[in-house]
This record gives sequence, structure tokens and C-alpha cells, in this order.
Amino acid sequence: PWAVSAGFQERKDHRFSMLLWWAVGGLVFFSLASSTKRSYYLLPLYPAFALLIAAAWTRFVSLLRNSKAPSVRIKLVPLFTMALMGLLGLVFVALPFFFPHIPKAAFVTCGVITTLFSSGAFFTARQGNWPRTMVLMVLGAAFIHMAYFGHFVPVANTFHSGKPFFTEAVPLIGEEKVTLLEVHLALSTFYLHEVEWKYTKKVNFPQIMASNPGSLVIARPEMAAEFPDLVPVLEREFTEPFGKKRGLGLYRHRPPQPSS
Repeated sequence: PWAVSAGFQERKDHRFSMLLWWAVGGLVFFSLASSTKRSYYLLPLYPAFALLIAAAWTRFVSLLRNSKAPSVRIKLVPLFTMALMGLLGLVFVALPFFFPHIPKAAFVTCGVITTLFSSGAFFTARQGNWPRTMVLMVLGAAFIHMAYFGHFVPVANTFHSGKPFFTEAVPLIGEEKVTLLEVHLALSTFYLHEVEWKYTKKVNFPQIMASNPGSLVIARPEMAAEFPDLVPVLEREFTEPFGKKRGLGLYRHRPPQPSS
């Protein structure tokens, strides 16, 4: 918001106006065009936001140099950003000790380095060397992102999407039909785009299975456990960064055989 505000104040400069249209206009367009809020549609906007922040920082340094007594308001956002970065660094150091699923080596190392860079940024800011402060803040942010995107995002994506499960399940399904029993519909159909599928709620499941005996079913293990006629073919469990578990399974429906 600070960078967008600075860009709006300098909107008569065509460079700022182009970045505003690219960043803000693109964000509004994709937000209205996309029915779901997914991170990948923001990828084309990251360069614009990065350039806009860099341009706003250059404007901020220029204001400081041209002002004999710069107000605290001018320095407020950069100082807040440095404080927030130092706090994030300390949080990243502490997280693995509270959540054992978070890798200690990556988060403690990146947290310590980020905390050191934020401390150095405060020191150079007190000396009035704001260009060097910006360099230290960028390096600190880079290490925060290395830990977060390198470990949190892949684990979270696997937890929510269940991609490894579908990678194994689709070859097993082959050309058969499969019933989706109250699983995440959008993610499941993304991986089952070449498989014929049918979605159903739990209340309708017995009737559907009665007309399709022996068919394949994808469900969460706790849901499948409610139906003794579902025999597991493939079950997988995924763990999110903070330790929460989620399972997915492929089952074969086998109706009970009449007693002899």
C-alpha cells in the first residue's frame, strides 16, 4: 500500500503510471476474472509490484535527502518494515521448536540471518545510509522467502491437492469409472481430467453403489470407514507444515456376499 500510494502521488510520471496499471489493474482484473483465489495468477504481477516498491523507495530516499528535518511520518513505513522483518526472523527461529514438522535447519538458519540483516538495516538507517538499508532489507526478505516458499508452500500444496495420491491412483483406475465421495471436487477433477467420474454426497452413496457394484471410489479414509463394503486399493496420508493430517484413498466397492 505504501508503494501504491507513492506511485499514485507520482502518477504524472509515465513510469509510475505504467507500473500502477500493471500491478493494481492486473490484480483487480485477475481477482474479478478468477472464481478461486489461487497464487499462480499473481505471478505476472510480482515484477510490477517489485519495481513499484523499488521506485517508491527511491522516492522516499529523495524526500529524505531534500528535507532538512524529515518528519517521523515519512520514515514510519520503512521503520515498521524493518521491525516486522526482525520479528519474522525471530518467529522463524522459534517455529521449529513448537511445531516438530517444520525443518529446523532451514527455518533457524534463515531466521537468524534475517534477524541480523534487519538489525543491520536499523543501524545503517540511524546513520542515514538509506540505500544500504534497502539492500539489507532485500537480503533479509530473500532469506525469509527461501524458508517459506522452499518448505511451507510445497508441503502445503501437497497437503491440499493430494497430487502424489492422484499420480498413483489414476493409472490404477485406468479406463474404469470412479465415484468421488465428498472429496474436494475442484482439485480432484483437475487430476482426473481423463477419467470418467461422478460426485456424490454420503446420503446418496448407498443407492449409487447399489446400481454400480464393484466400482471404484475415491474418499477420505475416515469417510470410507463408515462403509464396510469399501475395500482399500490405495491409501495415502499427507501432513501440512504445522502437523495436521489429511488422507485420501482409492477403494473398490464389494457388496456383501449372500451367506451360503
